Amino acid sequence: MNAVATVSSARSGAGSPVATFGALLRREFWEHRGGLWSAQVWTTGILLALMVLSLLIGEAFRLKFVGNVDLSGVAVIGLEQLGPAEMAEFRKGLEIGLWGLGMINQIVLYFVVLFYCIGTLYDERKDRSILFWKSLPATDTQTVLAKLVTAVLVAPVLALVAIAALHVGFLLLVGLYAAFHGVNPLPFLWQPGIFTRVWGQMLATVPVHALWALPGIAWLLLASSWAKRAPFVWAILLPVLAGVFYTMIETALRLRLPGTWFWEHVVARIFSSPGSMVLRPWQWRGDNPFAHAAGQEQLMTTLTATSTWVGVGVGVVLLGAAIWLRRYRDDS
Repeated sequence: MNAVATVSSARSGAGSPVATFGALLRREFWEHRGGLWSAQVWTTGILLALMVLSLLIGEAFRLKFVGNVDLSGVAVIGLEQLGPAEMAEFRKGLEIGLWGLGMINQIVLYFVVLFYCIGTLYDERKDRSILFWKSLPATDTQTVLAKLVTAVLVAPVLALVAIAALHVGFLLLVGLYAAFHGVNPLPFLWQPGIFTRVWGQMLATVPVHALWALPGIAWLLLASSWAKRAPFVWAILLPVLAGVFYTMIETALRLRLPGTWFWEHVVARIFSSPGSMVLRPWQWRGDNPFAHAAGQEQLMTTLTATSTWVGVGVGVVLLGAAIWLRRYRDDS
């Protein structure tokens, strides 16, 4: 009902494409609030609960096998011996820890966006609700673009909000545990600017990843708009079968082991498009993607790469096909 009221209210803004587009974005949020937001909130809550349990279990083991030893003196001596270089390394390790802490939220984001893109245009045809949505003052282009923006911008930003809450909760729990044992957590846990740096890095990856992921997301939306049934099979199985066919043809023609271009630039790009740049399986052969955030240099490399902008062109064509299919497809 919220989604219907949201888009219906756009009638008052008739003639204003911005108001209509904003209403469509709110429609997508209300229709998919469970995956876009509630799943992230539940994931963060469960992870924080597991952290509390881990601290309680660790404390129980400490009391049983070590005894009620005063740790404040040992910890203070250790912290006092840390110089600027050691503190810088400690801060770097803390940033890596915070970055890796949100990995479960990133995986949840991946599957939410994957299934959202595959199902969003198919489901409205399946339950015939497309007839109602088409009666509202919103064009097919605005509707499909709203779904694209939801997948590549809204969902990642909501996930980052949940991850930020997870970071704050984690440091609060560890800080309380340290304070309980007489250790002041402020100098080493709550370092100035640490949240700004980590959250700024994560937020900066969102628009860059949106450009890079455009062809993959557009393909998933096209499959959702095109398939009469089982859109997941068409969206996933068709690129895989095309990769197998391409590999066999290349092997037969060149009589040598096939290359990996198609798998890396087509199949892997589709599979790794949902989510964010944290999940970069196409780079897993090199640096460990979990070891650090995507830095400014990596973002600029991605932003200026020819493959990124060729992909944007391909994505625009695929999106145009998805819009055309939504406009003229009639399954009745």
